[in-house]
Amino acid sequence: MDGFQKRTLKKRKAILDAAFILFNQYGYKNVTIANISKEAHVSLETIYNYFESKDKLKNELLNHIIDDFCILTENLMKSELPIETKFEKLLLSKVDFAKKFSPQFLTEELHELNDLDLFDGEDRKQFFHNVMLQIIEQGREGKIITVDASSEALTTYVEIFQYYITHNFASALQISNNTDLLKEVNFLFFNGLKTKIE
Repeated sequence: MDGFQKRTLKKRKAILDAAFILFNQYGYKNVTIANISKEAHVSLETIYNYFESKDKLKNELLNHIIDDFCILTENLMKSELPIETKFEKLLLSKVDFAKKFSPQFLTEELHELNDLDLFDGEDRKQFFHNVMLQIIEQGREGKIITVDASSEALTTYVEIFQYYITHNFASALQISNNTDLLKEVNFLFFNGLKTKIE
């Protein structure tokens, strides 16, 4: 990578970082390109050259957020945490990830984060499919999953829970903040993995 490419990447990162800080602090609608320019220490022209518009800048930022989410998920799978903890974190991973954002940002961008398809694109689909298969295999090895069911059925079971959490952010946040309720939901989830199919 030559010096020009390094400078370009550094400026793009500075713009994205500045946009995240400002959107998170003041909300997307209250931030202008001029605000971002000042925070990132770059010219207005540079931002327009790289991103064309505030909306496209926001979309790229949200894609970076999703990429960060994928990295967190991958790190979770590679961790030495007990398999039960991995399952719990996998189910609530998007909720836990969302806690890094301000209520104002979430309120404005809630529909965006809900509507964004984390599985969009073949690479991401394959990534999450592999994550699911890994955690199912680890669950079987750790005797957390004892039910006699196919990997396809187990994947569907986990995805049903994740779909609810992903598309009901407000409810999922309430569950994650209510320790007793979270324990009960986790009990029901894990019980479904251990119950024998008659």
